[in-house]
Amino acid sequence: MIKLISLVLLIISPASYAGYNVYITKKEFYLNEGKCITPVEWRSYLETDPFVIVDPHNSEQDFIVSVNEQVFPLWYSYDSCDLFTKNPSPEAINKMIEIAKMLNATVQGDELEIYITPDNVIRK
Repeated sequence: MIKLISLVLLIISPASYAGYNVYITKKEFYLNEGKCITPVEWRSYLETDPFVIVDPHNSEQDFIVSVNEQVFPLWYSYDSCDLFTKNPSPEAINKMIEIAKMLNATVQGDELEIYITPDNVIRK
């Protein structure tokens, strides 16, 4: 019975939902092969932005971004050479657009839309 209850709780838990990812990428579409944000480029960017720091409680691929008294996680993937976060607020998307501009990249959502601003989205 305890195993059944545990399984039900896991299924209905908000933590079990995948969420909506938004990516900073140099690729035409984040799922495709293409140009990467290299680790060297990302480290160079980090030296210029005091509002993006390595998450001291996680790996060197995990970052904390501060914007307007809000914080959100940002992850760098060595496999895909992209950055991403889950379920970002409009303020987080704005910050991601700022970062993307510095890296000559774009901000893309899970459905391959490209964010110009949080309210201005190009759908393909």
